[in-house]
Amino acid sequence: MNQHTIQTSQTLSGIGIHSGLTTTLTFKPAAENTGIIFIRTDKNNAKIPVHPSYLKKANRATIFEKNNITIQTPEHLLAACAGLNIHNLIIECNNSEIPILDGSSTPFVNCLLKASPVAQKAPIKPIVITQTIQTTIGHTAIIVSPADTTTFTYFMSYPKSFIGTQTKTIQLTKRTFINDIAPARTYGFYEEIKPLLEKNLIKGGSLENAIIIKNSEYMNPLRFDDELIRHKILDLIGDCWILGRPIQGHITAILSGHETTRHFVQKIESLAL
Repeated sequence: MNQHTIQTSQTLSGIGIHSGLTTTLTFKPAAENTGIIFIRTDKNNAKIPVHPSYLKKANRATIFEKNNITIQTPEHLLAACAGLNIHNLIIECNNSEIPILDGSSTPFVNCLLKASPVAQKAPIKPIVITQTIQTTIGHTAIIVSPADTTTFTYFMSYPKSFIGTQTKTIQLTKRTFINDIAPARTYGFYEEIKPLLEKNLIKGGSLENAIIIKNSEYMNPLRFDDELIRHKILDLIGDCWILGRPIQGHITAILSGHETTRHFVQKIESLAL
């Protein structure tokens, strides 16, 4: 497998789900071995590389920080990069939070496809899992075990909700990501809205960019019967792409979120696989 970038620049804009502020992103080609780098054009072009060492404690979203300058909520964009195998990319942004758009990865996929992904000459070495590795945080866990493919399994459980317990497994390919995972939107519970607003979060959230669960029903139509768990896999794929290369292994996540995945990717990086 070779590294990939894009051939042409593309731009998109939208509001951040937590900040409610509008951010414009410009995607630009990057040379081999560059990785994915955010450039804050509103902060003297400060560069924030996508790397486990710049991850900070998650607050309902993935957050990078370097020299007190942050990038928030990049997980849906990074998932699109993973699904399209884009390893080298410059992302100029004029604000700290990546737009939520429709709450899924599909708008990012469409934008990056317009930019024409292209193979480069340098190879990319996958992270090959040769033994089982586990990260446990409280009641959550991520376990990766040897496999010939890149496969993700997620286990979710909401015992007090009609959602109940669900499990889903997908083998990550460009086709499965674009068709089965990318369209899945973020979600939340109606009773969480007020407490989150009081914490200065979800100021940009709406039924246009998130599935809302109220009592015994969804307040907006679903794209898939199991859209929620597909979105959990989407987030997991995006956070794992922080490692900069694919994982050859079976990643199983149990009730995990961004904070557990932060510990997981930092552990994988420390093992220098």
